[in-house]
Amino acid sequence: MIESLDVRTLILILTLGHAIAALLLFFSTLKRAQIYDTVFMISMALQAAGWMLLFFRGTISDILSFSLGNTLIFCGFCLENIALLSLVRTVNKHWLQYFAAILALSIFIIWLPLTGQNQNVGIVSFVIPLFFLFPGVFLVFSSPRPTPLQQFTGSILLFYSTAVIIRGISLLVAKDYSLLTPTFFQILFLSGQFVIMALASTGYILIRREIVSSDLEDEISDRQVIEEEVRRKSDLLKEWVKELNCLYEVSRLIETTPRDKDLFSALVNEIPAGWRYPDLTCARITINSREYPSKGFQTSGIKQESVLTMYGKTVGSIEVFFLGDPTIYGTEPFLPEESSLIIALGERISRMMERHWSEVTLRESEERFRRLLSRSFDAVVIHQDGRIVMANDSAVRIVGASNPDDLIGKQIIDLVHPDYRLAVAERVQEMLASKEGTVPLMEEKFLRLDGTPIPVAVMATATQHEGRPAVIVVFRDITRQKEAEKALETANQFSDTIIDSIPGIFYVLDEQGHFVRRNPHHQIITGYSDEELHNITALDTIAPDDRDLVAGIIQKVFREQGFTTTTVNILTKDGRKIPYLLGGLTMTLAGKKYLVGTGIDITKQVQAQEALRESEEKFRTMFENIQDFVYRADMDGNFTMVNPAGVRMLGYESMDQMIGLPVTDVYANPEDRKTFLDALSQNGSVSGYPIIFKSRKGTNLHVIASSHLYYDENGVPIGVEGVLHDLTDLHRAEEGLRMANHKLNLLSSITRHDIMNQLQALHGYIHLSTDSLEKPETLADYLAKEEIIALNIQRQIEFTKDYEDLGVKSPVWQDVSKLLHNVSLALQLQDIRLLIECPGIEIFADPLLYKVFYNLTDNALHYGGGKMTSIRLFAYPQSEDLILIFEDDGEGISFEDKQKLFTRGFGKHTGLGLFLSREILAITGITIIENGKPGNGARFEITVPNGKWRALQ
Repeated sequence: MIESLDVRTLILILTLGHAIAALLLFFSTLKRAQIYDTVFMISMALQAAGWMLLFFRGTISDILSFSLGNTLIFCGFCLENIALLSLVRTVNKHWLQYFAAILALSIFIIWLPLTGQNQNVGIVSFVIPLFFLFPGVFLVFSSPRPTPLQQFTGSILLFYSTAVIIRGISLLVAKDYSLLTPTFFQILFLSGQFVIMALASTGYILIRREIVSSDLEDEISDRQVIEEEVRRKSDLLKEWVKELNCLYEVSRLIETTPRDKDLFSALVNEIPAGWRYPDLTCARITINSREYPSKGFQTSGIKQESVLTMYGKTVGSIEVFFLGDPTIYGTEPFLPEESSLIIALGERISRMMERHWSEVTLRESEERFRRLLSRSFDAVVIHQDGRIVMANDSAVRIVGASNPDDLIGKQIIDLVHPDYRLAVAERVQEMLASKEGTVPLMEEKFLRLDGTPIPVAVMATATQHEGRPAVIVVFRDITRQKEAEKALETANQFSDTIIDSIPGIFYVLDEQGHFVRRNPHHQIITGYSDEELHNITALDTIAPDDRDLVAGIIQKVFREQGFTTTTVNILTKDGRKIPYLLGGLTMTLAGKKYLVGTGIDITKQVQAQEALRESEEKFRTMFENIQDFVYRADMDGNFTMVNPAGVRMLGYESMDQMIGLPVTDVYANPEDRKTFLDALSQNGSVSGYPIIFKSRKGTNLHVIASSHLYYDENGVPIGVEGVLHDLTDLHRAEEGLRMANHKLNLLSSITRHDIMNQLQALHGYIHLSTDSLEKPETLADYLAKEEIIALNIQRQIEFTKDYEDLGVKSPVWQDVSKLLHNVSLALQLQDIRLLIECPGIEIFADPLLYKVFYNLTDNALHYGGGKMTSIRLFAYPQSEDLILIFEDDGEGISFEDKQKLFTRGFGKHTGLGLFLSREILAITGITIIENGKPGNGARFEITVPNGKWRALQ
């Protein structure tokens, strides 16, 4: 019955069936065609073309009908198999390469001239199933959890493989085989081929539909997840905006509300608006047992709380109460972010109170400073841009004004005498350009408002007044001093005249009895020349009978330092004896003893003795009671004379401890002694010369020196003498005021400017997010950017807290090795080696020094790159300074970034870490630079000045 079927009819049916299957699949996947759809359609089309060529066998050439037809059919078989496998599981490129190789081998065999075409096709009929279709069946059944349709597809491939093998058997066993001969195997193969074609097409479409349905379900599920996440992020973002608005309003009120009780009342009413349920939330601020409740305040059992502190001491709290029903809202109605919010509010208000206290303290300090200036005997004026902005009562009195308003607004140069204006202008420019920012004490002339010139001693210092650069000028009317100096000069001339005109003799003897000074009457009375008297002793002018008496009296006087009188005979050159009443006493000058005496009649001698005693007492009283340091030193640099004020200033116990002490021992920098002597050698004297001394306890003292060289009788310098005035307290006050102003300016800039910029950007992204709710990817991008901005604001607020602590506590000695070790424990270096090679090194710095090493280590871990293996800290001395090196072996820092490395705002995060580090170090004069080579790691060089580091044993 089977053999009676028409083979050509079956071939025609197969041709039409494959063509129709290709068209149906084409139209069913027209809008959503995938690559495997195209492959399956091509496979159907190729098989349709191949069967059509076989249909015309006998009417066209064998090459077209048999060789090409079978080639197209086998190509279609293979592509159909690949398409079905692609639906079941992913076919990687290695399987595709394998299938392509088997297909190429099969085509080669078909066209290979062997014993006959039937044998070629028969061999291929075995190759295709064994090496192509059976591996496909294995891939189908080995896929994870195959569906029933996928198992059905594998069964089709298995059945199809069996049919192809059957056809191969028929081709190989039949001796006189013809394509159109209706043999059993031929009819069975063609019939099975038709069934397989129908099942494969139907199975492919069903599996395709199953995959599309599964993809659609996954897409719907993903969209629901995205929409839920968008809603969650939107709700969270709204809460963040409320919290940021709350922080902003609190900051705004702190900056704009007067510092009294109304500020806390205003603050507490802004707090509930930042919470999740503002209508069911109330707050209370407690400061030193005084309460500030919000409107409609009630307490409940559900609350959040944060303490308020001032300088580390708890002074109150912030409490937020939830008034809603726990059965509706739950027992945990607060968001996790709100815990951070109340802590941030506590920190902000705590820092506000500390700043307010600092401002009050500063105002009181400024008021005390103003009162001090107003009561100062010295005149003080402050000028900005050359115009007077403040003057005390002494300035008003000295220049002849009625009140300070007469001076405010005037040009400072108008007070200077025309002869001194050019020099004053030059000194002011030098002062502004110098590091010290001071003009040493000097004498010049000012003009009173009525044009009268007055001599003044004046000094100037650069300072800050109301946040702007200014110059403070301190001057004193020295009219009386000049008159006293002139009177003293006149008195000295007068005393010399008196000594020279004494009718008797006047003498000063050293301990060897040589004349140190004598009046001309010695020559007149004794008959010796001046040169002869210089080469003999006083005893040579005494009669031999009195010499032992006089020698004993001289020794006694030098020994007992008393005053004595005796009557002796003066022996003249020509042998005459003249009776004289000699009187004398010892005097110590520059550590040397002298006998001063006269030889006159008793009346004149007593008068001279009394005058000399009074003169000595006056000198001694002035020397011992003056508050400035009066000293004398020899040319070897050793103290030969000091007064009690100098002993107290330098911390010694007595003047004897300092006599003979090298002057360089009291210099903070001994090299400054040479600079001081160079200045002395130029003019012979200095006035208001600044020097830094070191007390016995090691404390630096800022003094100004007015000194000169003193000479022997031959005009040869034999030492230095002068007066030193202590300015240490004034120097410290000026430095403290400068640092306080600098800190407040920086902190104000960070608080207002940076946070407002970030909030402005955040509002912009919120608006864009609202417009992008239907675009999940765009919305997610905006939400990520908004989260970054919120984190930046958080970092700015945290930085404000850190910077407010800067300079609040006094600097202390800190071990850098221990600091870096503690930093390594906090940052978890993992595989990075830490090399600390400076044990026992301590530096004097702000307590925030820990943050410097934390920032340096954190930056190394973030930006050192994958090549970084170690971080190293070592130190070495340079002159009297200490150089600390912090380096790593990572990627390093580019030349472009080095120029802006310590600028506020520069960096990939907040840009505040290295900026803050530099400010912390600068408090005690420590500097930091980066001098590493790009590609060879970062290298930070920290220079610690002399006196700010020490090495422990």
